[in-house]
Amino acid sequence: MMLAAAVAACTLPEDLTPDQPETPQTYTMTIKAAKGVDTKALYFGDDGKLNAKWVGGEEVAVKEGKEKLGTLTAYPDPTDPAKATLKGSLTKAPSASGVELTLEFNSGSGYSDQNGTLSYIESHTDYAIATTKITIDNENQTITGTPAAFENQNAIVKFTLKDKGQSSTVLTPTTFRVSAMYSGIELTYFEFTIDPSAYSSENALYFALPSWGILKEKAKETFASEYITIDQALESSNLKVTATVSDDTYEYQRTDTGYPFEAGKYYDITVQMTKQYRTMDKASANDIGKVVGADGKIYINAEEATNAGTTAEAMIAYVGEVDGVCDHGLAIELNDYSTSDVSATYTNFDYSTADNYASGKSIIAEGSTWRLPTVADWQYMLSGNSSDTYFSDISSFQTLLSAAGNALADDTYYWTSTPVDSEKHKIIYQDNYAASIQESSNTQFWHVRGCLAF
Repeated sequence: MMLAAAVAACTLPEDLTPDQPETPQTYTMTIKAAKGVDTKALYFGDDGKLNAKWVGGEEVAVKEGKEKLGTLTAYPDPTDPAKATLKGSLTKAPSASGVELTLEFNSGSGYSDQNGTLSYIESHTDYAIATTKITIDNENQTITGTPAAFENQNAIVKFTLKDKGQSSTVLTPTTFRVSAMYSGIELTYFEFTIDPSAYSSENALYFALPSWGILKEKAKETFASEYITIDQALESSNLKVTATVSDDTYEYQRTDTGYPFEAGKYYDITVQMTKQYRTMDKASANDIGKVVGADGKIYINAEEATNAGTTAEAMIAYVGEVDGVCDHGLAIELNDYSTSDVSATYTNFDYSTADNYASGKSIIAEGSTWRLPTVADWQYMLSGNSSDTYFSDISSFQTLLSAAGNALADDTYYWTSTPVDSEKHKIIYQDNYAASIQESSNTQFWHVRGCLAF
């Protein structure tokens, strides 16, 4: 490894003003450098293990204590990429022969900037250090040192994330968070933003995770207690990982305590993650067509709600805040109300019965209300606005409702709670993917769907 150093300059004439810049002398240093198993450029060998090599051009910092003396560049051995010569210029000379210098590849920071790829790790967060004891030859302007063997200061972890509820589904999150949890308190964490193009062919993610010492230093920034030290808290902590996939969040937390990753090791982990279902007040436009369960949470479909231990109650048809209509959105009942207790028309009811049924449904969650839909409710659910009185094409709405439960029946009228006068109310007529607002006497018998405003 070739090393150059800048040292003291020549003596200047007393009558020279102003002072001139010092002229540096150049020292060269030769040393053999080798790497550990998990350092430098990372790739998988024929044995399936993660290997490492020098690719050339890597920069290595030279330090005496905490002071940086300069930067060296790696030149790999053409016959053995595990070895390299490091060569460069220093901005400051070592203090003396016999001192021990530290060679540092990358640094112990920037963990949260990772994007989930091996290429990013090798160039940014593959933190490795080596030491060498030097001898300076001032006459020949050379520096020699003992061989330097780099040791990785991080663990390299390959994460394959799966949906525990659907074990064959591999998750590809846009954000990923690794946390150390103690008694429900997040001691420290690293959060990564993932570019979808960063995924490997098997949809795995790769991260460099810090050593115990680095983790402890980061935790000190946020954790303070008069009852327990940071060491004790970390030793009793559980590792938690959180993934965000679209609008959904998945979590996994180890039952074993302690930090599970050892510096210099490679881990290949498959994590079965549990979906954290959002409450309906957290719905977004992406949730239109999904269902609300009896527990007030959002599910992809009725099957997912059942698997989660609840029942699907309504399909989200509109998301948005509308004065006098809803705070977050509207959902429509999955099926027409029907019963064998009312006359001979088991699916048609007069206005009073329809209104009593819809408003009497059990409340799903605080802040939500079941009601017979108003004209405005229908307008927002069918077309997303309140200006339409005729809907020429509601096929999209019908398709979503059919997938969630049952579409509105053809050639059929549905009650609204919007009055015309004391004896009449507005109704919705639907036939062949078209709908319109009409009027009906309260004593007529029409279909009923409850509306869930939330």
